Amino acid sequence: MALAAVGPLLLAGCGANPAASGASSAAAEGPPKATISITPTDGTAQLAPGIAVTVTAAAGTLSHVDLTNGSGTYLPGDFNADHTEWTPTDKVAPGQTYSVDAIATSAAGAPTESKSSFTTAPVPTADRLQVSYVTPSNGATFGVAYPLRVTFNKPVHNRQAVSDALDVETSPHVDGSWFWINTTTVDYRPEGFWPSGTVVNLNSNLAGVDAGNGLWGVANTTSSFTVGRSEVINVNLKTDKMTVVRDGKTIGTYDVSGGKPGWQTRDGIMTIMEKDTDKIWTNTAIDAPEPYHLESNFAMRITDSGEFIHDAPWNVGNITSGVNASHGCVGMLTSNMKTLFDESMVGDAVIVTGSPRPFGALTNQISDWNVSWSSWLGGNYDLSYS
Repeated sequence: MALAAVGPLLLAGCGANPAASGASSAAAEGPPKATISITPTDGTAQLAPGIAVTVTAAAGTLSHVDLTNGSGTYLPGDFNADHTEWTPTDKVAPGQTYSVDAIATSAAGAPTESKSSFTTAPVPTADRLQVSYVTPSNGATFGVAYPLRVTFNKPVHNRQAVSDALDVETSPHVDGSWFWINTTTVDYRPEGFWPSGTVVNLNSNLAGVDAGNGLWGVANTTSSFTVGRSEVINVNLKTDKMTVVRDGKTIGTYDVSGGKPGWQTRDGIMTIMEKDTDKIWTNTAIDAPEPYHLESNFAMRITDSGEFIHDAPWNVGNITSGVNASHGCVGMLTSNMKTLFDESMVGDAVIVTGSPRPFGALTNQISDWNVSWSSWLGGNYDLSYS
């Protein structure tokens, strides 16, 4: 009987094997597969502008994420430090269809792929913020004193959000900052004049940006310009002399006549904004009391309010004798002005000293260089600097 009882006990002892077998099976299955979550979810339609897109992985890491719009353009993005999350660096644009293709890898190296698509709602035409124009224009070469200027089709309320979406890349690298001139214009410049030869690239990543007051950015655009050789035109209205410095060397000194009392030329740093030939001057254009109708062969604008550097053949005596007798412009002998005109380009710097009249309003463009760098770095988002 005792021996007979041993058999069942031994059999009962062997009964532990099924549990051991189950543990081995679980061990054979290995780590869990990676899973992927995509926001917005697949099939979501008519999403509001500015919607956030995220791709996350659990039980693994993301190895590849593609986000493309309906035309097949890829949106760039960044992974977090441990590659468990990916977000686009640009916002998705309104009125588009987007596709996401993501791959994650588990700890054991097994891949998981997930795909998704969604659409964003269009923005009505009246609510679209767009870039009207960029200066310097794409592909142009300008002088060292012309800032990068972006002008919009409508007043911007969320000014910091909009300027934050304007990405500037320079080669070689030059630090710079945006500053709002008015509700529709924002300028970018370095602390000093641009180094000659700098290539400036602008990426306006406005698609999906909330510009405030119901406005939304709807498109991304690019533009690029090159900074030419350095030229600085120095005008001293105490000595009535102009000195032109090209790439650090003085290339010319000329007699000039500036603005007379009550019509003084503004003091400060200006920029050649345009070049004209056969320019007509009338007293009615500036509300001068004495009537006149005069013509210059060569003229270069330096302020919006009507100051130019130009030849003044009617004023030769005052130019050669050092008397300031104009209505605010800087007058020169025709032969000297022709030389200056031929050698100068839009964007060259003009520095006027010796005048009792300060430059004045920021909106009397282009006056960017008269703003201190510390003030410029503030961005002027509230337009308090005017």
